[in-house]
Amino acid sequence: MKVAFLFVEELVMLTYRIVLTAAHCLVARSVNGTHKRFPKVGVFAGGTYINSFNEYILASNSLIPRIYKRNLTENVLMNDYALLVLEKAFTKSSVIGLAKLPELIPGKDDVVTAVGWGERENGKPSEYQRYVHMKIVDDQDCKDRKAKYKSKWSVFCAKSFDPKQGVCRGDSGGPLYHKDTNVVVGVISQAIGNQEYKKNH
Repeated sequence: MKVAFLFVEELVMLTYRIVLTAAHCLVARSVNGTHKRFPKVGVFAGGTYINSFNEYILASNSLIPRIYKRNLTENVLMNDYALLVLEKAFTKSSVIGLAKLPELIPGKDDVVTAVGWGERENGKPSEYQRYVHMKIVDDQDCKDRKAKYKSKWSVFCAKSFDPKQGVCRGDSGGPLYHKDTNVVVGVISQAIGNQEYKKNH
């Protein structure tokens, strides 16, 4: 049985039993291009290093919206979000807490921070939590970078201040939060353009 393992920094904790992540993190792609949900999803929480997590809980259910779509030809994700319902609640502690959610979508030039456990230069997942500061770009800049999306209410773009840094494979589903308020404004869905040297730090 395949099990998808997610770290708490690859999702957003809404309550101690419900977490938000990217829908494609819960879907395994087969060799023939079809997609099926992982039958089990495990969630780690309470640490910033790979071996320092306090708790591990399996999800009892995953809720992926019917409007989630993946265009295999253009590799475009639409409405890429999902909720995980855990078998039991995480324990509130100094290292496990709930996300603060925004009242408004972020605006152009707002500074945000992406957090994740994405691949490093050697192609292997990071052993510790990494981050990169980015800024929100306007819709036209987003479209100019070939970001194919239909609604600004569900998708927005951010770019790194350093062209050699950014989000990468393995960061999907992680939080993008406002640098000054620590309010989570979105979850990481996909990278646009050449990500060969774009690694978070």
